[in-house]
Amino acid sequence: MTTDMPNFANRYRPRRFEDFWGQTHPVRFLSGLIQRGQIGRSLLLHGSVGSGKTSLARLYAKALNCDAPQDGSPCGICRWCTIAATKPKEAGFYEVDVPAAENKADMVRAILRELNRTPPNPPLGYRIRTLFFDEAHSLSKPVAEILLKSVEEPQPRVIFCFATTEFDAIPTALRSRLFHLEVRPLPPDLAIRFLRTFADREGIAYEPEALALLASLKHGYPRDLLIGLEQVYDPDGGMLTVARVREVFDVDHTDVLVDYFLALADGDFARQTKTIFAWREPPIERVRWVRAFLTALYYTELIGLDVTVEPSLSAIASRDRTRIIERFRDRLGLSDRRDLAPIWRELMRFWANAKAVADDSAGLLQVTLFHDLVNSCLTAAGSAEHCDLAGTNAAIPRSPDSQALASTSVATAAIRSGASEDDADAAFLRLQDVRTIIDTASFLMQEHGVTFNAVFRLRPALFAGGDEAALIAAFDAELDAQAASWSIEPFARLSLVERDELGLRGTVLAHLPHSKTGRAGNRVAQAESWHRSWRQPDRIGLDADALSLRVGPIDRIAAVRFHWQEVLDLCAGLDRAATGWDPEATRPRQMLELLSVRRPRQSAPVEGPLIRVSEPLSAAAIARASRNGMMPLSVFANEAWSHLKSGWELDEHVDRLRLRESRELDLAILRQTFGDGSAAAQSEVDARVSLWAAEPPERRPRTWRSWWQGGEA
Repeated sequence: MTTDMPNFANRYRPRRFEDFWGQTHPVRFLSGLIQRGQIGRSLLLHGSVGSGKTSLARLYAKALNCDAPQDGSPCGICRWCTIAATKPKEAGFYEVDVPAAENKADMVRAILRELNRTPPNPPLGYRIRTLFFDEAHSLSKPVAEILLKSVEEPQPRVIFCFATTEFDAIPTALRSRLFHLEVRPLPPDLAIRFLRTFADREGIAYEPEALALLASLKHGYPRDLLIGLEQVYDPDGGMLTVARVREVFDVDHTDVLVDYFLALADGDFARQTKTIFAWREPPIERVRWVRAFLTALYYTELIGLDVTVEPSLSAIASRDRTRIIERFRDRLGLSDRRDLAPIWRELMRFWANAKAVADDSAGLLQVTLFHDLVNSCLTAAGSAEHCDLAGTNAAIPRSPDSQALASTSVATAAIRSGASEDDADAAFLRLQDVRTIIDTASFLMQEHGVTFNAVFRLRPALFAGGDEAALIAAFDAELDAQAASWSIEPFARLSLVERDELGLRGTVLAHLPHSKTGRAGNRVAQAESWHRSWRQPDRIGLDADALSLRVGPIDRIAAVRFHWQEVLDLCAGLDRAATGWDPEATRPRQMLELLSVRRPRQSAPVEGPLIRVSEPLSAAAIARASRNGMMPLSVFANEAWSHLKSGWELDEHVDRLRLRESRELDLAILRQTFGDGSAAAQSEVDARVSLWAAEPPERRPRTWRSWWQGGEA
């Protein structure tokens, strides 16, 4: 029996940039710097363990000093490539394993002193010295501060490179001085192809499903994939099978998923519960697998698309997938499996924006609610249109628990008002509308640094004749036009139409800039005068009842309080049955409670749009403001309810302006460096913008202490 076990990770370590799989942007950026004259740039490489960060840094440093780089990669045979392979420091590459280093501050000072006293063009002749910090998140704050000035104003022909698995742990001041390159895991299809390529090179016979399962278990990280291939490799030439992978890694999730989904198809609550609770995976992982298989079945079995959602699911036999779908179809009395697609979409929508659960009990709560939803809805319905899952609120992004419990809100509202739920022209205030209101009000503060400081209330029934909805629309349009004549910048308006026992009611929130003299300033005075005269001859009730205007205070704290008081009052007509997820209590609660709406009110359905905004708050304006990775933050999406009214947006506004200016300058430098209008310049700009766009908005550098960092509410 052969005992010689290969080391695939070392054998296939990348030696050229093109050897990196799935890293288009980092490879293009680094190889492009080499091709344009071996340009040195200080970098921050971030990504998970085993993704290739260290290999990229070493290869870039080697290419910077190579005598004859080829297509941006080191040649591998010149004297500097030869030295770098065995004695990297002699070739100008200083590597520091930060966690292993003792007395980090003294170590860093010593290296910097050595770099500072070594002449820019030493006798050895290497072009650029690279100081590389691996696991840089372990750098203490004092050490990072020691490095700041050297990174910002490096010695000639010296660059710095940092690699980390914890991007947010790198101090903002240090991050801002570096080029960011994210090294990402391979997507499922590419991870399978990666394994197939190297299995073929090693002459390993395999079942395709075995490689799919292995790709899933190793999460797309190249080094882990190669190490995993070593673990299941049989040096005697045996076939690599699904059974072999399951045995080596003690995997049983595919079998459990089949049993669990058959129990879902049968509506068997006892079997569902027994199967999910007996599963050996952590509850959070169970949730992940259920979501993935639900999605995979939709694509492959219901709409016929060959999509790899999760590679290991390919190991589930076609006959088992068919059994699951047919059992669902038979239970619902459907003649064609394609008729399941609408219902399946609603089941997926339950999980669509599920927030990462805080602990195991929260994960099991999600699953329990999912069981209730599947069993109570699908046993009573034969098609999606008769299923509560297909209600209007089902399309609203939310936590899964609130999705399940809020599904009755439309029906409740219809009963309350006597209106028909099927009336396509009538609309109630929904969770989706509440999110629009709150996100729009938050965007005003983040983008423009101002608050709503005026509220108009209009009662069309107290004006003579005409269509009530048309009168509210006319008021919006004339207010916008009047504001333009006042040269108000920015003018922002958010309008809501509601119906109660007195008819339609229009509420208009606006931002009217104050003058330095305070509340009686020119712009506000003009607004007050205009509202008193607007359609005065047509008013048949008291002026204050027909159209009123309330202006808010100037003081920052009071202005923020006024802003959110009026914004949340717009949400008071939401059905009390609507719920949201409370992450602190780890349970669903009434949305009106989460928003601290003290005086809920009943509303009847309204024909036409409920919400209208002026152009600076439109979807197009938000899209423009989101360019270059500047997407606004959302308390609603993050379910950070205790921070809703704290006014953090005004601090975020200052950082947005500063970062937007910095990013525009970065792009201008790229265009100038590579030739404005050239294909190369556009390629570099696109790559940089793509990196920014891929970064979650929470990761942008900022000076205020955000709620996810434990900031005060």
